Amino acid sequence: MTTTSKKTYRETLARFAGERFAKFHITVELPPGRTRRDLEHHIREFYIRINRVFLGRNWFRPENNPDRMQGMVFFEEAAGGWHAHMLAKPPVGIDPSIFADTAPHVWTEQPEPAPMLYRGRAVTGQSGKIHVQEVASSS
Repeated sequence: MTTTSKKTYRETLARFAGERFAKFHITVELPPGRTRRDLEHHIREFYIRINRVFLGRNWFRPENNPDRMQGMVFFEEAAGGWHAHMLAKPPVGIDPSIFADTAPHVWTEQPEPAPMLYRGRAVTGQSGKIHVQEVASSS
């Protein structure tokens, strides 16, 4: 697959998911030299922390399952190491702008202060990178 066709594939997948469920395309990465397993671990931790921030300490209970953040993740390996694309729907009832402002602070330390909702440590400390963009829907 060529670079152009990979890019087209990603854009098409993001558009398809956006029309069906996803509200955000989130790209995350760790520093070069880290493994896919490391990245998977950090993504699981990101998922846990996002749900706890927005749903509270009982986010894991079965009755909260329909309200949790949902989505899918796919991984890519490039010259700089592993990175992941997440097509995500925020937890139920969360304003998209609040989710977009909070997610970067949960993944990695940011220069600006964290929103009032999140006071915890970042999943990757200062070493991770994240890009959050809202998926344009054609509906």
